[in-house]
Amino acid sequence: MTHDTAAPSLLDEVIVDFARREGHSRTLSDALYIFAAISNAGLVVLPAKPTRAMLEAGAAAGGVSTERVRAILCAVIQAAD
Repeated sequence: MTHDTAAPSLLDEVIVDFARREGHSRTLSDALYIFAAISNAGLVVLPAKPTRAMLEAGAAAGGVSTERVRAILCAVIQAAD
């Protein structure tokens, strides 16, 4: 359960800590590895449906309505499929 990084990250340390615990779950270990791979690739995981806070942050940053932000986010998510 290793992946290439320049230096161990906090997530790497958490994975090692969980792996050392007696009775740890292989499923949990696999999930942490997948999350680390996503994170190390510079990707993020977001909800498929934007939260109110996401909409408001986008509206404030872009000077547009929250409905415009919703339309943009939905278009971006659909384009990623």
